[in-house]
Amino acid sequence: MLERSRDSSPPLVSIVIPAYNHEQYIEEAIRSVLDQSYPRLELIVIDDSSTDGTDAMIRRVLAKTDRAFVYVPNQHEGLVPTVNLGLRMARGKHFSQFGSDDILFPDTVARQVERME
Repeated sequence: MLERSRDSSPPLVSIVIPAYNHEQYIEEAIRSVLDQSYPRLELIVIDDSSTDGTDAMIRRVLAKTDRAFVYVPNQHEGLVPTVNLGLRMARGKHFSQFGSDDILFPDTVARQVERME
C-alpha cells in the first residue's frame, strides 16, 4: 500500500476509484481528482489485480503528487467488493465512487459539497 497524507485534518470528501485493466484511462481519471479545486478530499485508488499495466500507471501518477491519497493493490474480487473496501477505508463525511475511466471537471467536488453542506 502506498500512502501519503497532506496534513492531519480529516477530509470532508472521500473519493474511491476501483480499477481493473484500465491502463489507458486511469491516469486521466486520477489526475481529474487530484486537480480538484476543493482541498479537503482524499483519494483512495484500489487496483483489483489488473493484468495490464494499470498498477504501474497508478504508482507512477501518484508518486508525482503531494495531495492526500491511499493506493491499495487488491486481489481480484470484482467491483462491488472493491468499492466496499474503499468505503471501509474512507474517512470523509461524504463518499463518492467513480469509474477508472471517468473524468471530473476541476470544480465538481466543490460544487457538490456546496450543495450537500
